[in-house]
Amino acid sequence: MSRRGRPPTFTRDELIAAAKQLGPDDLGLQAVARALGVARTTLYWHVRDENELGELVLASILNEAGVRDWAPGDVPWDEWLAAYARTLRSTLLQADDWLRYATGRLFYSHESLVNADRLVAALVADGFSVEEASKAFTMVSEIVFANVRTATEADAPKEAGRNEFLASVRALDRDELPNLRAALKARSSISFEMQFEYDLACALSGIRAHAAHLIDRST
Repeated sequence: MSRRGRPPTFTRDELIAAAKQLGPDDLGLQAVARALGVARTTLYWHVRDENELGELVLASILNEAGVRDWAPGDVPWDEWLAAYARTLRSTLLQADDWLRYATGRLFYSHESLVNADRLVAALVADGFSVEEASKAFTMVSEIVFANVRTATEADAPKEAGRNEFLASVRALDRDELPNLRAALKARSSISFEMQFEYDLACALSGIRAHAAHLIDRST
């Protein structure tokens, strides 16, 4: 974006901090300008509109979701992936309503790319090819995003479909579908976090088994 005029008296970090203070529901360029004590037009030095400002705030939150301060080889690859997945999920959930400003660009910030580079390096250090490391990283990331979307999005059509399904089961004779009824009853006690840990454990086990298969095939 081309910028005209003098640079503003506030920094981008100060702009983000003011927006965070207002929160996603009260975010607006005029409100942020008022909080900073500046004219609204000066905000355009840093952002085009409210959406870009919200994206900057969310990016600053997501940048905190880095892997731990380990070097490749410090811990096994599965600890790297598990720590990354749990930290990313926790950070996304903390972002809460700021997720409305999510775009694909958020995951290509400098900090996000540095974290991804370190994680791939850790996998390669443990014997993964770059291709296999990329697949493992992508798979675990997708599990995180899917779990967070399910936990945070209000999906009316999906909820209506679920209620219709439950009503159909309950309308049947109580002796019918005993296994499905038991599964549905058990499902009601499974939290999003429990499901995430299950999905993550299955993913890591699958990656581990696949890696062992590749090693066996190459020998």
